[in-house]
Amino acid sequence: MSPPLSGTNTTPRLGELGPREFRILTLLPSGKSAGTPEAAVQCELRRASLDRPPKYEALSYAWGDPQAYAHIKVDGQDCSVTVTLEAALRRLRIQGPRTLWVDALCITQGDAKEKSVQVPLMGEIYANALRVLVWLGEASPETDVALKWATKSQARNYSRLFFI
Repeated sequence: MSPPLSGTNTTPRLGELGPREFRILTLLPSGKSAGTPEAAVQCELRRASLDRPPKYEALSYAWGDPQAYAHIKVDGQDCSVTVTLEAALRRLRIQGPRTLWVDALCITQGDAKEKSVQVPLMGEIYANALRVLVWLGEASPETDVALKWATKSQARNYSRLFFI
């Protein structure tokens, strides 16, 4: 098992990225092959180009406690992610593969050189997404308040922002 995301991320990374490349994640469905909805979250990473971006959704979420982590499979290997990310991915699984950009998995968090190239591209990565999905966490009084505020703001300001 890889360590929690606090500090380094040991998810397979497909090697060094080119100057306008980024990684995207295919979230595999829970479906019959994975068993029950409680089956482990499974994903695959691949490279993409900002010059010819594929269709994908971007996920924005609260990282939560970096010491509270869960395990998912990325390219068949165990990977530790924050509990909040695992919960968001679990909720996003549908009956077919879903293509996402998720910062914690698509950028090597422990690689300062990679982050120095990828972080400035994030605005373009979010802009190219079909939509931005926002995960505030499991339902709670706090998320209910945030969702009410965001729903009012969304109608006025954000046409591609979806709260899940």
